Amino acid sequence: MQSKVRVWTRRQVEDIAVLNVHGDLSFSQGSAELGLKITELLENGVRHILLDAQHLEHIDSSGIGQLIKSFTSVTRRGGEMKLLHPNQTLQQILIVTKLTRLFEIFDNEETALESFPEPGPPPDTENTEPL
Repeated sequence: MQSKVRVWTRRQVEDIAVLNVHGDLSFSQGSAELGLKITELLENGVRHILLDAQHLEHIDSSGIGQLIKSFTSVTRRGGEMKLLHPNQTLQQILIVTKLTRLFEIFDNEETALESFPEPGPPPDTENTEPL
């Protein structure tokens, strides 16, 4: 079965990658693709992720799980992961599950980019657990 999700880096500003997600983020479609893309970015030195969810059509518990796993992977590497343009359904899920405590949510890309810390030396990752 071919996935109906597309995940790509739309733009990179210093050590911040703006990722677009189009389609479904669910058990059968998309969760793995998001995880692979985040891992690829982290391995290439990106520390911060801004996930643009404007075109996310559907998300299930597996997709939410992948968001949490991705957030954890990014923060273990000393970075931050934030959400941009979540649709009303995703916003409601984040509120009900209290994940708004984890994710900063933005409606404006420039404001979101400005909220990340200034680029600096990479954190010491030798003492962190493997992903």
